[in-house]
Amino acid sequence: MRSYVDYDHASEFLALPGKNLRRFQAELSLHEKESEMNASSTSESEKDSFESDVNTTVALIMAARNGSSEALGQLLEQYRAYLLVVAHDEMDATFRAKAGPSDMVQETLLEAQRDFQRFQGMRPDDVVRWLRGILQNNIVDVARRFRTARREVGKERPLPVDTGSDVEGELASDTDSPEIKAIAKEDASALQQAIVQLPAHYRLVIQLRHTEGLGWNEIARRTNRSTDAVQKLWVRALLQLRSHLPFE
Repeated sequence: MRSYVDYDHASEFLALPGKNLRRFQAELSLHEKESEMNASSTSESEKDSFESDVNTTVALIMAARNGSSEALGQLLEQYRAYLLVVAHDEMDATFRAKAGPSDMVQETLLEAQRDFQRFQGMRPDDVVRWLRGILQNNIVDVARRFRTARREVGKERPLPVDTGSDVEGELASDTDSPEIKAIAKEDASALQQAIVQLPAHYRLVIQLRHTEGLGWNEIARRTNRSTDAVQKLWVRALLQLRSHLPFE
């Protein structure tokens, strides 16, 4: 039986955006027991429930494509929590204060709503790939603007007269101040607090899917579940995570 890691230490979870997080050593014995109970097969009710969720999403896609703004809103809102996780994972801490993850997600959803006619997919995974692509493009654009602004600020600032001063420190961006760093950590702290409230098996599937970037088959193998079961678990984890988040 594979040992699983404990993510109760939320201060370390998502601490290194864009990189794999270190594994904790404590075993999640309760999760292992649950995995053993579910290793043989997925219950028919779980399969039916997952298929129902997929069918609902497909129906929303079709209704949105036929012009229903209400269906489009419901469709996109389903992925807000997922996009927040991705944004926190991929945004560099140095510019989070300038463009918080929640702001990036909101911009992404508005852009998706505006350009939905360009979406050609039919399945939930198609929506995920499309939204993630928009989000990643927005993150790249913000990072580029941020770096350009920092260079301009550095060029415009005069060198300090006092030769005993630290020139590099004087030329540092205002985003290096303790106040700005505190703002940058605010959204991350809210997400960490939301994650720590999740059951262990929900935290695990979020870790494997979003931090380690594993596919459904590999997650199923690691957790001794079927692919359908881990996808359903992921949906439930994101729904519960969203209920704990303070972001509008």
